[in-house]
Amino acid sequence: MGYRTGIGRVLAAAVVLGGLAGLAVSPALAVVIVGGDGSGNTSMSSPPTDNGFPGTDPGWDNVGVNSNEAAIYVGQQWVLMAYHSVALLDGNPVSQSVDLAGTVYLTDPTTFHRLYCPSQGPGTPSDLVLLKLTTAPPLPSLTIATASPATNSWVVGIGQGAQNRSAGIVYWNASGGTVSGPAGATYSGYTYDYNPRTMRWGEAQVSGTQSAVSDGYGLTDCFYTTFADNGNANEMQIVRGDSGGGVFSWNGTSWQLSGMIVGNATSTVLGNISNFYGVSTTGNVAVFDNTYSYVADLSQYQSQIVQITPEPSSLALFLAGGAIFWACRRFRARRRG
Repeated sequence: MGYRTGIGRVLAAAVVLGGLAGLAVSPALAVVIVGGDGSGNTSMSSPPTDNGFPGTDPGWDNVGVNSNEAAIYVGQQWVLMAYHSVALLDGNPVSQSVDLAGTVYLTDPTTFHRLYCPSQGPGTPSDLVLLKLTTAPPLPSLTIATASPATNSWVVGIGQGAQNRSAGIVYWNASGGTVSGPAGATYSGYTYDYNPRTMRWGEAQVSGTQSAVSDGYGLTDCFYTTFADNGNANEMQIVRGDSGGGVFSWNGTSWQLSGMIVGNATSTVLGNISNFYGVSTTGNVAVFDNTYSYVADLSQYQSQIVQITPEPSSLALFLAGGAIFWACRRFRARRRG
């Protein structure tokens, strides 16, 4: 029958990303945070106030669950998701559910739009897709960023986090064997079990940008972050779980949707704890300074997105123009009468 979703696929496609040679970017991601036992940040009841953030919600309810993966409601009934999370039957998209703020909506498969990779031009598909919902959620439209987030700037990511992160830091030697503490350790970080999952937010600093990143489902222009042991309890790493989550930036006056979660990579394969599919749960790791989150840079896709779904400002100008046009017509009609 050819039916698939994005769950349980195997990927280890080697690519070169900037100066990070030999990384394999894996799709279907989640959010792991450093603070406490890793179970926090499951609502926006206390939005981030550190790292220049204003303490307001960047768009929590606009990030939802798409048939066990993630999707972003951008507005005008449209959702953005990863191509590899789209349900296909005999190669064609089928209607699938998107849970937004506890209400389930259905996609209209006839509205399927796959975006192309901007750095490569039309004809080169990316891992980004737009689909329209059959009914409109009572949610605001998001503003898509028009510039890439600056290197070292902070962003907030929302995705389906691994619920069972290791309670404390795990240490490994150079061969990938676990050791009891930092003495004799070459690497440190966390292990996690990607089921069950829950929505969670976290923060990260942008490390750079990379064009035409391959995750096996297209080429995608991205920015990326590095998992850092920097004392920030909200520090996040994208790991095995669900793609399609939203990444937001604060421009000093308002929140913008800057990215969609695409993939992760680990620069060091630690013996039996590599970050690829097809391994046991001991293979699910987030390693400080060695694991990277890859996020589709939506500023590069902004023109494609607004051609399909107008942003709030564009729609408001269109409606305002229409109102003025009809008011003028009525005025002239009354004068002629």
